[in-house]
Amino acid sequence: MSTLNQFTHLYPVQKTLRFALDFPVCDSLLNFKEDFDEEKQTFKRDQKIQDAYQELKPKLDQVHEWFIEKSLTSKEARAINFEGYWKRYEEKANLDGIEKNLSENAYLTLDLETAEFDTTAL
Repeated sequence: MSTLNQFTHLYPVQKTLRFALDFPVCDSLLNFKEDFDEEKQTFKRDQKIQDAYQELKPKLDQVHEWFIEKSLTSKEARAINFEGYWKRYEEKANLDGIEKNLSENAYLTLDLETAEFDTTAL
């Protein structure tokens, strides 16, 4: 039995349709019309957010690429030993303790790179 079954067949269809959302009343419709750009078929505020995102995305991608590259090539990242993890993984043994250790080491690597990050370099 699905968990959604408890929500079905509670009301007759006629009553369900009465619960439907009504069209905006009073000034709401006017506000929607003022904010809507007919040419682009979007709301102006949404379009402004989308335009800002498109402008900022290449820079954020560049920052992300720099951060990942720096983190993975650091001496701390190279010092992480995956050999024990790989052996236990192949044996299908319990990996909880070793995964926690690897996670902590990876976190420290990322934390060091974050402290070194300079926004003026971009």
